[in-house]
Amino acid sequence: MMERKLLIDICTPDGCGSSDKLIKGIDWELFYNIAEEEGLAGYVYKCLKDSEIPEGCLFDLRESFAFNMKSGLSQFNSLRRVLHCLKTSGIEPLVFRGASLAGDVYPSFGMREFKDVDLLIRKNDFKKAIDVLKKNGFKNSEPYISVLFNDDIFIDLHTDFMTYSREKAVGLCVKTDIDSVFERAQKKKVQGVEFLTPHPEDGLLSLALHLQMHSFDRLIAFLDIARLASFYRDKIDGKRFFERAGFMGLEKTVYYSFSLMPQKWKSYNEDVLKASNDKYLSCSERFLLKRLKINRSIPYSGDTFFLFATKGLWKKLFFLKAVLLPEEELKSNGAVIGFLKFLAGRFLGIGRLILSIAKGRRGLVYM
Repeated sequence: MMERKLLIDICTPDGCGSSDKLIKGIDWELFYNIAEEEGLAGYVYKCLKDSEIPEGCLFDLRESFAFNMKSGLSQFNSLRRVLHCLKTSGIEPLVFRGASLAGDVYPSFGMREFKDVDLLIRKNDFKKAIDVLKKNGFKNSEPYISVLFNDDIFIDLHTDFMTYSREKAVGLCVKTDIDSVFERAQKKKVQGVEFLTPHPEDGLLSLALHLQMHSFDRLIAFLDIARLASFYRDKIDGKRFFERAGFMGLEKTVYYSFSLMPQKWKSYNEDVLKASNDKYLSCSERFLLKRLKINRSIPYSGDTFFLFATKGLWKKLFFLKAVLLPEEELKSNGAVIGFLKFLAGRFLGIGRLILSIAKGRRGLVYM
């Protein structure tokens, strides 16, 4: 697909690809829709704002950039108050994932969307942090106890790199050393807000894990990894990085992320890629990875890899139960009919996974 190829050519991890690569025959409405869907519209505007592309497409890209800018500024203004409340209560959170990339990996808020702020806290502080936020006007985003919001910002609390509701399941094969993550954390200041953020090597691990948890669904997640690795290349030691990934059970997760990354973005991460290899992959993993390279949008693909990595029949069954019948979501479907609808939706997703693997639909091939 020309539009997707052009999108990848433009959004290079260390800046912007040359606008000379613009080619005839582009469906600019489709191009914008794909850029928006992949979370790259703001980044594309930064690259193409001085190019001669149709005014309608340029206007839409500009609107996305402006929305990202407004949202980012608003979230960081609110984040200042959130961090103050938590620190005053003796809780020192660590900002990670998307928000941690602002200011350096993404110099302008307009380049990337910020839907929420992920905060990593220690397990002992979890309930206390929820109470503090609620006392300061936050409400729970039902049914998730770890997601809180007010009129200005969504806060997603974590006690691990995993989503809180998935810690028990994914924790069967991933063992994040949170104490060392806090020990290696570095300070950062963005828009006058000072906070802790992971060491770049740990930042890469958290982004790769998040990408797998979302079944490798959007290009912005790959670009996050590529830009972080490129920007902090002097602080990232490939060998040490993969030793740390192996210690936490994330070496395969990292390999999946870099393997599925668009080919033209991989060259910006040579030091990391040198330490990556596929010698530990099973035949099932290789098969699914091959299908994903043809068609990235395979539902539950990330969970399938986690299932492969989980050892023991009972643990595998527990993982399946946690994925198909998550406790928090089931609580919000108290009625029998609601429960059956929920269950049907889950198994429909599994059916789509099987069909996607079997058919290997084409059209989303990375260039």
